[in-house]
Amino acid sequence: MPKAAVNGMLMHYERNGKGSPVLFLHGSGSSWRMWEPQFEAFSERYSMIMSDYRGHGDSTKEFPEGKYDHYVIVEDMKCFLS
Repeated sequence: MPKAAVNGMLMHYERNGKGSPVLFLHGSGSSWRMWEPQFEAFSERYSMIMSDYRGHGDSTKEFPEGKYDHYVIVEDMKCFLS
């Protein structure tokens, strides 16, 4: 279970496949695992990058000031990709 320290939190992520990188984003209330059924279709041509958003899956659960905020999730993803 790789984790990256980004934006004051630990983000869990997985990589699968080879080729050009593609970021797979899950829906609210889900996790990176929603993409497992797609491994066969994508992993031969693409390096699948799948993360758990803050508050989801195996990533940090806490939000600044204890308030769920999609803007914080967006900032987390920007930091993860840089």
